[in-house]
Amino acid sequence: MVFVSVLIKQEMQFNKKPFKQRFFYFDISYILYDLCYNKERGVFMITVVAALIEKDGKVLLAKRSTGEKVVYGKWEFPGGKVNPEEDEFQAIEREIKEEFELDIQADQFITNSIYEYPNKLIDLRLIHCHYIKGEFHLHDHSEYQFVSKEHLLEYDLAPADIPLAEFIQNNTF
Repeated sequence: MVFVSVLIKQEMQFNKKPFKQRFFYFDISYILYDLCYNKERGVFMITVVAALIEKDGKVLLAKRSTGEKVVYGKWEFPGGKVNPEEDEFQAIEREIKEEFELDIQADQFITNSIYEYPNKLIDLRLIHCHYIKGEFHLHDHSEYQFVSKEHLLEYDLAPADIPLAEFIQNNTF
């Protein structure tokens, strides 16, 4: 029920209009399709994964050195797009390997944030991961830091990452 209520809230915020009667029929596939497609702009939602990697009670953040203006120079939970042939856990393990040359093991979905950037709509899905091995080599970021949970919101986070940081501050895993 929480998942559905979050979707309803997102639909109402996204379309700025009340949910139609279709909600009462509980046609979940239609609701999900409707939520994933912006009819006015013809844009489908992109699934993006982000890693929650902890070390000594702190959380990994990385500062973007590539990408669009709206995220360039912003701090984020690192990750990237899910390719069609992979699941979310495979995607986050691949992305962290590509971006940092680190081996990690994804083990748990934590939460998500749906956000509309100027040219795309994303479903940013936070995945808890364990560090396995490797040294940091930055490819898409200018720096990284392990940050205490209570200080996450002091960083200039990418907009889609802010709800994830808020969730992390208010919950334990």
